[in-house]
Amino acid sequence: MYYNPSAGTIPDLVESAVEYLLGPTDIDRGLARILNQLAEAGVPVDIFAFSQGGLIVLNAALAGAQFAPSSTVHVFSSPVSEALFNNALPKTVPLNFKPTAFFDPINIPQGLSELAFSGFPALPGTADARLRILGGMLGLAKDRFTRFPTAHKLPDHDAGTSP
Repeated sequence: MYYNPSAGTIPDLVESAVEYLLGPTDIDRGLARILNQLAEAGVPVDIFAFSQGGLIVLNAALAGAQFAPSSTVHVFSSPVSEALFNNALPKTVPLNFKPTAFFDPINIPQGLSELAFSGFPALPGTADARLRILGGMLGLAKDRFTRFPTAHKLPDHDAGTSP
């Protein structure tokens, strides 16, 4: 298990922003080194990444992580889009990217990352990204103005199953 402990909401947001804007950090390169050692030994891995963990896995792949045959990556509620994962992961690694709940605020950076990946075109193909951003913004508003916060949590469905 590779675990990045929380330092609190604000420090975690700052850490994520640094990773998102500047690319791989020490924790990302550390995961890449471990994945490379496992790949060299021929050990397949099943990665389950939630939220910021998705960003760490993406950056590890961008830092040159190798994956042994039969490895898989499962991503839940990631701040980065499926398109970025498909671009960064080796084509031999299956990606199980779980859709994020509509009102989850993580949809804001996820939608923005998809728009950035596509070059911010004003095309119908970006409607899903724009809709996700709207859902995330509505979720933030709901969190701010109600007693029933939007849950940004690992979904109960299929959390521990392979595709």
